Amino acid sequence: MTGEQGVHASMFGCNTYSFMRSHSAETCLARLTDQGFREFELMVHPGHLWAAELSTEQRSAIRRLLAQRGLQLTALNVPNIDINVAAAAPEMRAYSLNLLSETVRLAGELGARGVVIGPGKANPLFPADASELIGHFLAALDQLCPVAEKSGTALWVENMPFAFLPAIGPLMDALTRYGNDAVRVVYDVANAYFIGEDFAMACKNAERGLHWCICRTPAGKSIATIQSVSAPCRSREYQARLPPSVTVRRRCWRSFLAIPTATLSAAPANSRY
Repeated sequence: MTGEQGVHASMFGCNTYSFMRSHSAETCLARLTDQGFREFELMVHPGHLWAAELSTEQRSAIRRLLAQRGLQLTALNVPNIDINVAAAAPEMRAYSLNLLSETVRLAGELGARGVVIGPGKANPLFPADASELIGHFLAALDQLCPVAEKSGTALWVENMPFAFLPAIGPLMDALTRYGNDAVRVVYDVANAYFIGEDFAMACKNAERGLHWCICRTPAGKSIATIQSVSAPCRSREYQARLPPSVTVRRRCWRSFLAIPTATLSAAPANSRY
């Protein structure tokens, strides 16, 4: 249970952003499971979960842990800090796509339902034209979609504030132009708040492609806060308009639930959430 009466960790999924610099994914999963979590989104980061670093035995150990403890691996999330599928240099795009392809294959091996990716970044001082950046993004999807299909997982594009398509409207327009319904959208309410977007209206406008609505709140906020920001997505009227395949979830992140530091080290002071 948390400090909020009647609220248990198992009610929420848990993202491992706060632990990607301090714990391996396997250790993190084991310890967070001991705190009551059952559903996870693992961050893809060297030292935490990185395809090139994982042996066959290590991958098997993670799969075994998930199966033995009855855990659900909802997604792998690539923070897109060091890679850029919309880079000007073709060598950088190729390098980024190779890393993403390996991550997608890893997601398939571990049984993750999807891989969260971003559309890429623009040079903030002298950005390329949107048409050029979108062209690179869609070309990246051309390469990644077959890998995802073969691996038995899916591609979910997130509204990332540092991406060249930070708002949900332009992102949905690009994906509509692409025309592959297998590519879905993860809508992060905190990211929307960061850029000043009306997330209630944005969710309604994005309903056709929405796969997952993530509700994050800053550290120290209450359950009431996450309920208020997720209310537009959880309303019966809104969910009735969504395709049957769409799942709208309340998501909770480490800085929101009070995970005892006796079993897991505290999140870094500069943690995003």
